[in-house]
Amino acid sequence: SFKTSLELQTSLHGISQDIPANVQVTKLLNNQLLVNSVKPIIINVNSYKLAEGIEKLRKIAKLPSISAVVPVTFNLLFNQ
Repeated sequence: SFKTSLELQTSLHGISQDIPANVQVTKLLNNQLLVNSVKPIIINVNSYKLAEGIEKLRKIAKLPSISAVVPVTFNLLFNQ
């Protein structure tokens, strides 16, 4: 296995962004590749115009706050 850096293209509600990610790639049996995030990528809801929806959710849930920054990890399995 090895570690590398990639640019991931994310798309949410019609808005696309490139986000840098550090990943570990492991070759498995049967021509499979496992790609894991080494550390979380950070998604900012403001970048996807979701802040208004988050604010509505905060009010409905009667919470003092909901973070606009969300850490996301991933594990991907690719089959050849």
